[in-house]
Amino acid sequence: PNEITLHNIHGMILLSQKKIQESINSYKKALNINPNDADTCNNLGIVLWKAGLAVESVVSFEKAIKLIGKDE
Repeated sequence: PNEITLHNIHGMILLSQKKIQESINSYKKALNINPNDADTCNNLGIVLWKAGLAVESVVSFEKAIKLIGKDE
């Protein structure tokens, strides 16, 4: 797997362990590698929502939606 995939998996594991900030950091590392990865934007949106960061979450979800639209 590539580095983005590894950061995404790591972010999911951290979230399942309720390590919210660490999970956010892992997704942000993935986005530093490829800021146009829709799956990572979506995953970041989920963890931001769980962290109570609704505005940031919506921004991340909206970016994911735009990126998915470009793929079609």
